Amino acid sequence: MRELVISLFKAYCPDTFLVQTIEESITAFAEAHANAEDAFVEKDVSGAYAYEEEAAALWEEIAAEYAGACQRQATDRRIFELFANDIVYISMMLTAQDPDAFIPYFFPCCYHVLTALADVFDIQLPPTPGRRDYVGRFRHYFELCRVLQAVRKEMMWSSEEFCAFLYDYGPKSAGGLNWLWQELPPPHAAYVIGASPEDPAFRKTDADVGEKEVFCWQGSPDTQPGDIILLYHWAPVSRFASVWRASAPGFVDPFFDQYRCVYIGHPISIPGPSFRTLREDALFCNHFLTKTRMLRMDGQEITPSEYARILMLIHQAGGDVSRLPVLENCFESSSSPEQIERERDVELCLLEPLLERLGWSREQYVRQMPLRMGRSFTVYPDYVILPEFTPGHERGQWVVEAKKSIPTAKQLETDCAQASSYALRLNAHGFMLVAQEGVWTATKEDDFENMAHYSWEDLREDDIFAKLYATAGNRRRRKNARR
Repeated sequence: MRELVISLFKAYCPDTFLVQTIEESITAFAEAHANAEDAFVEKDVSGAYAYEEEAAALWEEIAAEYAGACQRQATDRRIFELFANDIVYISMMLTAQDPDAFIPYFFPCCYHVLTALADVFDIQLPPTPGRRDYVGRFRHYFELCRVLQAVRKEMMWSSEEFCAFLYDYGPKSAGGLNWLWQELPPPHAAYVIGASPEDPAFRKTDADVGEKEVFCWQGSPDTQPGDIILLYHWAPVSRFASVWRASAPGFVDPFFDQYRCVYIGHPISIPGPSFRTLREDALFCNHFLTKTRMLRMDGQEITPSEYARILMLIHQAGGDVSRLPVLENCFESSSSPEQIERERDVELCLLEPLLERLGWSREQYVRQMPLRMGRSFTVYPDYVILPEFTPGHERGQWVVEAKKSIPTAKQLETDCAQASSYALRLNAHGFMLVAQEGVWTATKEDDFENMAHYSWEDLREDDIFAKLYATAGNRRRRKNARR
């Protein structure tokens, strides 16, 4: 069994350390099961299974074991960490006791594969608990068992058949075996992470890491393939040590102790800058990174100008910055806004190139989408990003309207009212107006009331364009988005 599970896990998890960890857990379970078969007692589940009681009992058991070993009471966080670190072993033990109530959990640091599988097969997973809700994250495994066992029983599968679906057929059908990007797109953001200089994964130099080797680490769930990851080594090294690239979209994993996951590869070693250099630098002396003594580094994003400054400091330390990725977040149209003669020129010369720079491919938006407004008439939003065409339940992520000119506040109010009505009808995240004078955005989060404006001159600045990208860019790039 061990070889089969490891082969399946390797297919959707490229981190060799995680593969080794799950192999050790399965080996430990096999040894415990062989030596204590009489310890497993079948439970009566003729009625509704009491997952809450089972979760509470296990929580108390872990707390008691910790208190006995360490002579002090365990915090909620510590109890959860002990559970999460051994979730593969614990879930197998629970499943051995009652395969009709529990499932072995073979998705450590791969929760995104499970969510992709659930999306494809229309399985409604329980809500993901918040980062600091350690009790909720602990109980999340039991809620998963409740949901997945209900699916198994609905399909009339045996426990073995359901595991074959969950760890073989399901990930393959959901694209879970091909979620890493081998050819990385240009970066749109830069993030900072931290690690001990003694960590085995990050003691390697770029020469020691294979081209296809990747590691799972804590990072921002907003991270996208190709984005830049700056690795800082804590004391006693206390300096930036390497630059990596994100190999896949970041995600949240409730069973990962750090909660926020990112897979990174393609490292390039750099000679600093050190913490002392940053603390004495005019740009970084009052930066949140230095103010927190470089401790809050679990995927904090930095601006393009801040990344450019770090490149300069690397160069001053003797590093070869020509090997490092460049963060160019700006937009400059080939046509001047003054050359626009009609609304279609705005679409072709400004709007569509802007969407491309924001990461939206032509396959991801539709022009002039027919949209029924009530019973009496049909309207046609200029552009809808990620449209869904279910009659009566049309959806779209963004509405983009083109206008030749928006010269006055009154005209802006009229155009915003039109765009917001389309966005409300489509349950869109936001809308964007594009005209000779620039770009306006508003989001559903602010009830489409707080408008942000960017002139075309503004969007030539990396930091300003990065703000627009953070709002309206394709922050969840997928492989099929570039086909």
